[in-house]
Amino acid sequence: MRKRLSVFTKPETRESAVNPFVNLTTTPSFYEKAKLVLMAPVACVRIICGVGNILSLAAVCKLLTLGLSEKDLKEKPLSKTRYDILSWSIYIFGRSFLFCLGFHWIEVRGKPATTEEAPIVVCNHTCMIDPFILGHMLSTSAVGAREHLSTPILGVIFRAQQLITVDRKDPNSRHDVKKMIKQRAQPGSGWLAQTLIFPEATCTNGRALISFRGGPFAPGAPVQPVVVRFPHTHFDPCWVQGGPGMPMILYRLACQFHNYARVDFLTPHVPSSKEKSNPILYGNNVRQRMSEVMEVPCTWHGYDDVRLQMEAQKLHLPASIGVVGMQGIQEGKFFSITTTVLSFFSYFFFLFVSICDDIHVLTSSDTELYLSLLCSYFFCFFFRSVWSRHSSKHRVQTYGEICNNGYQPNWTY
Repeated sequence: MRKRLSVFTKPETRESAVNPFVNLTTTPSFYEKAKLVLMAPVACVRIICGVGNILSLAAVCKLLTLGLSEKDLKEKPLSKTRYDILSWSIYIFGRSFLFCLGFHWIEVRGKPATTEEAPIVVCNHTCMIDPFILGHMLSTSAVGAREHLSTPILGVIFRAQQLITVDRKDPNSRHDVKKMIKQRAQPGSGWLAQTLIFPEATCTNGRALISFRGGPFAPGAPVQPVVVRFPHTHFDPCWVQGGPGMPMILYRLACQFHNYARVDFLTPHVPSSKEKSNPILYGNNVRQRMSEVMEVPCTWHGYDDVRLQMEAQKLHLPASIGVVGMQGIQEGKFFSITTTVLSFFSYFFFLFVSICDDIHVLTSSDTELYLSLLCSYFFCFFFRSVWSRHSSKHRVQTYGEICNNGYQPNWTY
């Protein structure tokens, strides 16, 4: 007989022990430490060659964008000649850069789709190597944080690729991004490059697929799911809170004898009429396909967990305290009552200590985040307690049932 699930029972498919924001190889083993010392000369040569390739690519990108204003790069596609030169430059210098870092060969499964077959490409996000791997294979544009354009050297490359920028703290920016994604995905729009989007909106260690943002699926256009993985033994290159920074990741990659990468191109996902009218269901189905290839669970973590990790580190607390699956807790759809209570007191503690430490330490956006979290926790705790006692027909469904019904938290890009 099937066991009924109550609000006090955590479904087995949502294992809270999975932490997608931890790098288990942050502290190198003795073997890895010895290799970091012995391979130092080789790593220096590799890094110098890799930087040379990036500088060469940036120089080409600078020449290609001469005479083009910011408005032109934002609203108009590059000409066929400029696009072809950019594509070949990214392929040559991008692949050379990866070779210098130890990616001597990359295992590829499946076939990349054309712009007509899938104008949007969605991929899981592990580290800053992902854009280089997919960039030299697809020569795509992308969606990224606005800060990327101000990055030295790389900002010139992103500008030439006509990066769609999003300000995570500005709600109006999210609306503009969805509008631009939809515009570029329209047939006959003239955009030659596909749009690469990381719907997780942050980097993870690849042990789970966290909540997807809704931007890539709102246009209702076909998308090609892509899975990028880095099989490893001694070093995981994932770029997460509490793990190695990007300079250390590049150095440790350069110290490896060989770095493995595997890219799976799934067949394009053409949305049904139901998925076109429901981007939430559309994104959920795509995420499920990707999780089956990766053989990892889908969780309700999101970028809010990353922000909470940052606050935990500021208070000299373990970063793992902030990993609670915020998207699900705000919706009140899973996690045991114990987890909810502990989370409530944890973030009340965050707020109390921050205010006591320095009354100006919190920005207005941070304050709004914390207050909304506190209200969410209190509401979930009170609502679930009362609801479970007075209505026996309302129970928490398993993740599979939620997927079948097309339910997902309310996404905002």
